[in-house]
Amino acid sequence: MLYLIAHVQVSFGDNYEKKLSSVVRVSVNDSIDGIGARCEITCPLNARIEKDGGTPFIAPVRTAFKTGDKVRVKAWYDDYRERTLFEGYVYQIREGTPSTIVCEDQVYLLRRGILNKVWNKPVKLKEILQYVCSSQGVEVSDDVADVEFIKFSIKDSSPLYVLQQIKSEMWLVVTFRDKKLVATGISATKGNNVKLASDRNVIGCNIQQPDGVWKQFKLKVEYTDNNGKKKSFTVGDQEGQIRVVDCTSVTKENAESFVNTHVLDNLRTGMYEGTLTTLLYPEVKLFSLVDYKDKSFSSLNGTYKVKRVGVTIDTQGCRQTLTLAQIASDMPVPQTTLSNG
Repeated sequence: MLYLIAHVQVSFGDNYEKKLSSVVRVSVNDSIDGIGARCEITCPLNARIEKDGGTPFIAPVRTAFKTGDKVRVKAWYDDYRERTLFEGYVYQIREGTPSTIVCEDQVYLLRRGILNKVWNKPVKLKEILQYVCSSQGVEVSDDVADVEFIKFSIKDSSPLYVLQQIKSEMWLVVTFRDKKLVATGISATKGNNVKLASDRNVIGCNIQQPDGVWKQFKLKVEYTDNNGKKKSFTVGDQEGQIRVVDCTSVTKENAESFVNTHVLDNLRTGMYEGTLTTLLYPEVKLFSLVDYKDKSFSSLNGTYKVKRVGVTIDTQGCRQTLTLAQIASDMPVPQTTLSNG
């Protein structure tokens, strides 16, 4: 198979002054399923290092890198502009033959520190996130769901643990875009617009109808009324798969708006979902809107939201794998049914 040779530059250090000259493989993964992007750099046990343009030297990986080092990975083809695939920090070093340097983006910073904080009066989610992230110098995006908690407490928790709890309990996409934290529904977060076509810039397509129709969900939302009594309501497709969302710490009105706008958005997809594989270009980021045209199967044509971006560069060239879901333009308006808890 013909492929283009991808040049890779791995820079590290406070000012990215050192460069790793011997790279076997680079793999970058950024997905809405987790918090933050991860990069794995495979190199020889004794790495070849260049510093400030000087003569390269050989050093064991354990002495050349240390946890917390800043790392930047760039890649390009001849006569093409450089792409920054990853910026972050060394998280872990796995020595071996070869060795692997595991890196994380801003999420690495949020592993540090222990937080304790109590809000005994109503507080917005964005205020909570700003408190959590500011402890480590991480910024919060404007893409944050409009949720107000009746009260909220953090006890002996790392910033990352707090984010993981919010993500799992509130069914939100919590991750980073342009080094800023987002916490919202997938459609509410904007990305770049990209055009892909099976006869132009796509080398592999595995998009299918998982269930014949787009997935359906029925959510049971538990909340607390003004008298302190627990109640619930359902929203979504009454015949769909049931999920329980705990909103007992937010008002009923806020819970209903939040669930309709963000939770259903993250669960439901269009009629088609799957993967597209491209080369290094065009650049596609998490949350991008992809306008896809398939020359052989016109039923796959449509607009898709990117839920995962994986880039791998090795001796076989570069592959960019996009996991995406079609945006359904004719989804029915969700139905809400109230009930006593």
